[in-house]
Amino acid sequence: DGANGNITVTPNGTGQVDISKVDIDDGAIDGTAIGANSASTAAFTTITANTGVIPDAADGAYLGTSSAEFSDLFLADGSVVNLGNDQDVTITHDPDDGLFMKSVATGDDQPVLLTLQTGETDLAAADVIGQINFQAPDEATGTDAILVAASIAALSEGNFSASSNATKLSFMTGASETATEKMALSSAGVLTVSGAVTANTGVIPDAADGAYLGTSSAEFSDLFLADGSVVNLGNDQDVTLTHVADTGVLLNSASQLQFRDSGLKINSSADGQLDIDADTEVEINTLALDLTGRLRVNDGSASSPSLSFRSDTDTGFSLNAADNYIGVAFGGANYLFLGKTNIQPQNDNSYDLGTSSRRFDDVYATNGTIQTSDRRLKKDIVESGLGLRFIKDLNPVSYRWKRKDNGKHYGLIAQELLEAYRENGLEDRSDIAALDWDPESDRYGLRYSELISPMIKAIQELSAKVEKLESKLNVDGVEASPDS
Repeated sequence: DGANGNITVTPNGTGQVDISKVDIDDGAIDGTAIGANSASTAAFTTITANTGVIPDAADGAYLGTSSAEFSDLFLADGSVVNLGNDQDVTITHDPDDGLFMKSVATGDDQPVLLTLQTGETDLAAADVIGQINFQAPDEATGTDAILVAASIAALSEGNFSASSNATKLSFMTGASETATEKMALSSAGVLTVSGAVTANTGVIPDAADGAYLGTSSAEFSDLFLADGSVVNLGNDQDVTLTHVADTGVLLNSASQLQFRDSGLKINSSADGQLDIDADTEVEINTLALDLTGRLRVNDGSASSPSLSFRSDTDTGFSLNAADNYIGVAFGGANYLFLGKTNIQPQNDNSYDLGTSSRRFDDVYATNGTIQTSDRRLKKDIVESGLGLRFIKDLNPVSYRWKRKDNGKHYGLIAQELLEAYRENGLEDRSDIAALDWDPESDRYGLRYSELISPMIKAIQELSAKVEKLESKLNVDGVEASPDS
């Protein structure tokens, strides 16, 4: 339209008008002015470019404003967002998967950095500084499935200040829930895990003696080790404790288990030998101690028996190797000696064998008993006043025991013997050695050997009478015949 300077453009029937090689300088589109020399704007419904949209200079144009934002941005498969005047950082689309972020610099120590920043100006304890969430919002089953399934967050551990930015990393996961913290790494480097930690090779400290397991206030509950596992102790693993499957544990070589100090220990000083050492005492509290082999102890002494009793440690057994006997001690002194060929009391003529209320049943001997009869050991020796008359006063009887009888017995009754003694001038019961009376049990006993002397005296008296009678029977100096 030459009159108005207008050009009429008619669509070709497709609803699209293609204009190429048109230079518009000044004028307006849809009433909006376009000028090359003025800061003008234009409103478009759709702008289609087949090559690119380029600012007029580096850092010379922007897309959108603080009050007019684009709604969406669509980029093709494999598209690249180039950042920086020399495109030193790129974000590349990985079709159907995600994004690649890359620092294209090839020099040393040129990492790609992703920094999450908060604009908060007054950080307090437990404030979230930054967080990455993992979610499947389009999961068809809904409910728990579309909740945030995992997160990594940075949280302040206290109020930020000019001298503190203590922060922990919180690792959150969900099972049937919005993700909650399951692991945390504190600003001090302490890793806290609420569940199990799984390792397929090992957990190693950063140096020898460089880390610990648990603390004095936070202890592990249990420790599980596999069959044949070995606990190695020491920088050179000089002591090992090995699990023997279905059996127990094995302490290596001659290593020791010590208690309190080196004076209390259990070890094996030689193959086949177990040593239990204590510098004072080994105490075993049990109802019974069962030994299948020999028990060997030191010789000991009367004042310190090698086998003694808990309530009386100086009562027990010891060995006198020089004299070849075992001593039985009471209160630190020996009272009985057990030898190879005899049993001896410690002191001569001091102890009894049994009592009137605690008697032995039978004594078996080849040659009977031997009673001391040495003149040098006796005093007040006079001729026996007990003879035939005394013997005639005795009342021999037969009897049976009321308990544990083993046949008819022949002997005397102690009470009757006492009367016979008294009739022969011995009134004091304590002065009659043939009689034994126990005041505690009120029981009498007899020493039958004490009757041998009166019996010999009686025989001598009878012999004298026989000789006297024989002399009266001699007539005219001729000895009487036994048959006359």
